[in-house]
Amino acid sequence: MSATQLQERGAGSREEVAAARAARSAARDALVARLASPGLSGEEKGWARCEYIHAYGRLPFQCGGCWLLPGFCICARMRRAAPASTKVVVHFHPDEWAKGARTRRMCARRRRRRRCTTSRDGGGAGGGSRRRSARARGAGSNTGSLCRSLAGAELLMRGHRPHDERLAELLNDGATVAMLWPGPDALEPEQLRALADERSGGRIVLLAIDATWDGARRMKGKYPPSVLTLRLPAHMVLPGAGERGAREGADGAAAGGGGGTGGAGRAPVSVKDVPPAGGASLFSPLRKYAGSAAERVCTAEAVASALLALEGPSPASSDMAQALLHNLKLKVNAMRAQKHMATVYDV
Repeated sequence: MSATQLQERGAGSREEVAAARAARSAARDALVARLASPGLSGEEKGWARCEYIHAYGRLPFQCGGCWLLPGFCICARMRRAAPASTKVVVHFHPDEWAKGARTRRMCARRRRRRRCTTSRDGGGAGGGSRRRSARARGAGSNTGSLCRSLAGAELLMRGHRPHDERLAELLNDGATVAMLWPGPDALEPEQLRALADERSGGRIVLLAIDATWDGARRMKGKYPPSVLTLRLPAHMVLPGAGERGAREGADGAAAGGGGGTGGAGRAPVSVKDVPPAGGASLFSPLRKYAGSAAERVCTAEAVASALLALEGPSPASSDMAQALLHNLKLKVNAMRAQKHMATVYDV
């Protein structure tokens, strides 16, 4: 292992790397032995797997905050923000937890192993290979971890018992809970704000699911009926929404509208007043989309735009959204550098 590779992993010596790998291998062997126990139920096996993922992440060396290799960590450079009345909760599928620390060489090895496995399984026959391909589409990339930069935000993994218990507490603490989910029956931001003002004094828990579409649908089906759904029109979640929010906030303040974030004094955000943004996701330099990527957004962009809409048009809400987008650019650059690719954003 070269000096550069040691620096990327934040390790001082090859012996340190070997020791970390040995500890992880021993924990993995203990997990495999536990999963082979005939008296263990399916639910208990899921708990054991999630406990291992939460404790050890995806690699022996990985930042616990941004989930990048320590040599590319962006935690100290991220901008921080504090939503006034919205608490963000990112609910991860176990397959998405701690993704983001693979280098190009690691990804190449993973692809070779996957091709060999698919070949042994008969070239994609049956449901197993389809599940592998679903995981591969988002392999090595994740933006939900950026929500740690928001004050009060929580990142929870489905199937990890302490996290499941914490989510149950959040769903029953009296706030209005809504998940980001497109659909004809979903509420628009101004409708959710009005309902939250009536039900919970304006307190909102914004639930963002971080998973593949198949995984997200299964997770959604397990939430209680009290969890509402929130949809954001496409032109509100594309890059540029933050700048439009700043202009709306400035215009509202100049007109005496206030643009505050508390209760009934907030000026409603009308999608009719927001011009189309156009452009692709800031995450597109790292992710290959099937078909057009014109209206695809990542978790961080969706949360940023939801906060911009829910907190009301003001310079503060715009700064909060822009902070998340700034952090997203940092992560895209860091992940590209991690894979020995050129950076794309000037941040």
